[in-house]
Amino acid sequence: MPSTQVLPIWRYHAVRQLRSTSTWIMIIIILVMAGTQGLVTDHMPQIMKSLAGPEMSQMLASTMPEPSWQQAYAGWMKNLAQIITLALITINAIGYATLTNNGDIPFILTKNVKRSIYLTTGTITTWCASLVYAVLGATLTWIGTMLIFPRAPYLPVFLASLVWALEMMLISAFQLFAATFKQGIGGPLLAGMGFYLLISIAGVFEKIATYTPLGLSRLSNQISEQQSVNNWFIPVGSALLLLSVMFLLSIHRFNRKELS
Repeated sequence: MPSTQVLPIWRYHAVRQLRSTSTWIMIIIILVMAGTQGLVTDHMPQIMKSLAGPEMSQMLASTMPEPSWQQAYAGWMKNLAQIITLALITINAIGYATLTNNGDIPFILTKNVKRSIYLTTGTITTWCASLVYAVLGATLTWIGTMLIFPRAPYLPVFLASLVWALEMMLISAFQLFAATFKQGIGGPLLAGMGFYLLISIAGVFEKIATYTPLGLSRLSNQISEQQSVNNWFIPVGSALLLLSVMFLLSIHRFNRKELS
């Protein structure tokens, strides 16, 4: 496919991503959560004491760990794994439903552009957005945490956020595959939520988390806390393999489906 035909499709998806309201909502959420994570962690004991009664305050004082950069990074990874992940699953479900069923497909496919090129560029643009969110959030978390805890290193939160981005791409690959079966956001939304819950539950089991892609969530937490991580390449490598398989299956399904 000549670059003169492919580049306009890349530009179309990139511009649509940048102009999307959901993109800027996600950026604002990340700016607030990541930028204030160090400050929130530093003041968390006082916040908890003000919300609890006298007896509970004494208990919290003896059980809560001292504020540290490790606690700040753990808080950011928790936000990534919960609030931001659930928001992106919903956003991606809407995006993939549009990408595979309606929107501008009739216009684009009449311009001598293969279906596979259209779906590939749209999907990779979505994955790039997740990667940008991860890097932006990690950088802001590190800056905000370093101002409070000067010894906070950048590499742990950066690498942990990249692992989360891979996890998010894998979830979205299952959403894309589901979107090729039935019109609407129901299929990709249920597929994303189902695989997200599977990853959350599977991380509890040692062997599953160590030797399958379902251990990505646990791996990201271990990296952010600078724990010793052995055989990290197994969950990462198997996740990349599964991601490729699901993407190719989605391309195959999309090439054969009847467009609405």
